[in-house]
Amino acid sequence: MNARTDPSRKRLTKNFSLHEFTRSQTATRLGIDNSLPEHMMLDIQRLASWLQALRDAISAHYEVEAPISISSGYRCTKLNNKVGGSKNSFHSKALAVDIECSILTTEELFQFIRSCMRFGQVIQEFDGWVHVSLNMDANQSENQALRATKVPRKFRKPKTVYTEVVNYAPS
Repeated sequence: MNARTDPSRKRLTKNFSLHEFTRSQTATRLGIDNSLPEHMMLDIQRLASWLQALRDAISAHYEVEAPISISSGYRCTKLNNKVGGSKNSFHSKALAVDIECSILTTEELFQFIRSCMRFGQVIQEFDGWVHVSLNMDANQSENQALRATKVPRKFRKPKTVYTEVVNYAPS
């Protein structure tokens, strides 16, 4: 199969392909098929369109191209379990991505998303990447912003703690 006939190379938007959402070094190493099920195609298309809008907004704001790289996109259940993902992870629903932007720090990207985009949840994770998920239904909170940090514990692995980031009205 070549790039033209491989379904994973399908272009979803001007700057994002299906392959970017489904590729996984862990899946490759463990022989896990992380192909997107056909019934999730509309969700991944919605997520890709959201990312394209984010990229376009950052590029316009800073007047320079703003490539966004996806470090984790869709994860099949088996892959999600192997990487220690939440049992209810939106990655497994094709509605979440972990991203970085080459022209912004993690904190700048987090703040840009908070101030300029609509989302279900955005998490600034360990000053390393930003997790974004879109709303699946009306029951999920809208525009929830969190910061993930590791808290040391005696004789055990550090614990991940999520702290809500609230908007303060200027005084």
